[in-house]
Amino acid sequence: MTQEEVIRLGQKALEVDGSVWVKVGLVGMVIGVIIFIIAIGTVSPTGGGLAMIFGILGFFAFIGGSFSDSNIKDNQVAKWNKEVATPYIESLPVEKRNVVYIKIDPELTSETEGSFYYTTSKTVERTPLTFSFKENGLTTLTNWYETHMELTDEEKPYVTYQYVPKKLGEGVEKGFYNVKLYLPENYEFTDIK
Repeated sequence: MTQEEVIRLGQKALEVDGSVWVKVGLVGMVIGVIIFIIAIGTVSPTGGGLAMIFGILGFFAFIGGSFSDSNIKDNQVAKWNKEVATPYIESLPVEKRNVVYIKIDPELTSETEGSFYYTTSKTVERTPLTFSFKENGLTTLTNWYETHMELTDEEKPYVTYQYVPKKLGEGVEKGFYNVKLYLPENYEFTDIK
């Protein structure tokens, strides 16, 4: 699947029309107002009650339809994310770059946002880091990243990631995904020289 197909399917997920009850509610309120106007003109006590019933039913149908429409869109976006966007990101090539600078960042809060995401839902310990690697110049990332301390002392630290070059849609931004930092087993978080 191409990036453009993923974007198109994401836009299609947002176009879901779950607003039937909104339309029914609007029609009910309009009918209630018309009946009310006629009842005022004819001074009919039953017309006012009928208008009130249509108005109230129309109002609740409108409100219920609004919530329904929102839930349908949220579900469609979640489905698109799970069935289209995530498999697309996981199919991207995994890039590998040598790390030229790394330090632990204890002041980094868990609310930090950036262009990194993980497509797997398993719970993995992440470390607050700032690190740099060379890729068409120097790229520096700061956030909570998955670290793997499994290299030998002779191996240099490196990072793997998948890169999405363009925003795909709802919540799937351009940026680095599935970032994993590989370090020697006895690595101490200091600057790499």
